[in-house]
Amino acid sequence: MEGQVPRKPRKVTLTLLVLTATSAGLCALCPISNCLILRPILANFDSRYVSGHVTPMPFDQDLWRAGKACHRVAMAHGLADKKLLDGKTRAELVEMLGEPDIEQPGPEGTRWLLGYYTKGLFDESLWLEVTIGENRTASGAIVAMDWYDPRRR
Repeated sequence: MEGQVPRKPRKVTLTLLVLTATSAGLCALCPISNCLILRPILANFDSRYVSGHVTPMPFDQDLWRAGKACHRVAMAHGLADKKLLDGKTRAELVEMLGEPDIEQPGPEGTRWLLGYYTKGLFDESLWLEVTIGENRTASGAIVAMDWYDPRRR
């Protein structure tokens, strides 16, 4: 029969299907493989996560408020590196960035959640952290990473 395209062997397709199902089953049943394999892969498709190095970018209020981690982390690095938040009052910061997620006196300061980074068995939270001094203006903005996860309140 001329013109017919030969069919791929069913054995190859069946083998790939079995391997995929086995891998997914192991990840679902084993917490360690779930955390070390499946979660980092799924994090690539979740806008709350950022992976790897992020290049600083200029601040865009619409992108900031949209809340994608890759944009917020990039903008936060740009703001911190260029010290663009230094000297702003709390009211100016809220107008620009929205209400902070955490506000504490002292070195932890005022913090806006940027997103999450998948690391090993746990996620690390990424924050834009600003200290508001006694003169009531911001200084020392940094992008900080810690284990506190506000999703588990």
